[in-house]
Amino acid sequence: MEEGAQLDLSTESARQFLKKSVDKKIEVVILYVDINGSTRMSLTLPAIKFARIIQVFSQEMSIAVINSGGHVFKYVGDAVIAFFPAEHPKQAAANAIECAKAMTEAFTKYINPSFQMYGLPAVTVKVAFEYGNVLVVPYGKRSRTSHVEIVGATISVVAKMLPYAKPTHIITGQAIYNISSSGAWHKNFLGLNEKTAEWSYVDETSSQPYKLFLVK
Repeated sequence: MEEGAQLDLSTESARQFLKKSVDKKIEVVILYVDINGSTRMSLTLPAIKFARIIQVFSQEMSIAVINSGGHVFKYVGDAVIAFFPAEHPKQAAANAIECAKAMTEAFTKYINPSFQMYGLPAVTVKVAFEYGNVLVVPYGKRSRTSHVEIVGATISVVAKMLPYAKPTHIITGQAIYNISSSGAWHKNFLGLNEKTAEWSYVDETSSQPYKLFLVK
């Protein structure tokens, strides 16, 4: 804990995977996880303590992604963005669900007791993920070190979902619900639209409100 992150938190595996599909659309499950209340923490905690929280969060969330068969795409402040290749969509969805559960449980069961020992506040995270396609776009001159970005509706809708997740909650959308309909997790999906009146995102394919689900 005193030394912060102990692993090399590289996004190189994601870049190498995406470079195989530049200028193409690929099927993935996109996952966002961030710290609840991080702005307040940044204002009230000493800088070194807040830095340790971010470092531990980034490391442990990355481990969960890798162990679940995903790739860490980028770190953005107090958020980690990951993707799961979805050549087999149902398996990718199952991997993302297991990853999200591991992320929330890591803090409640293991990390927060350690934080308490070092005088750090308990941390809760929230997770959102969805299945769909993204376009792989190389930035700048194509080279071994060029940046590769992913764009499209799927990554946009996950970013829009995340603020509607409460602490320790995992939320997903209609696409994951559909492809998980015969899986072990399907019974654990709870519709959220009627409880989230301010959610106004519309499914462009049906012109209906995009459905949200809590994964219990």
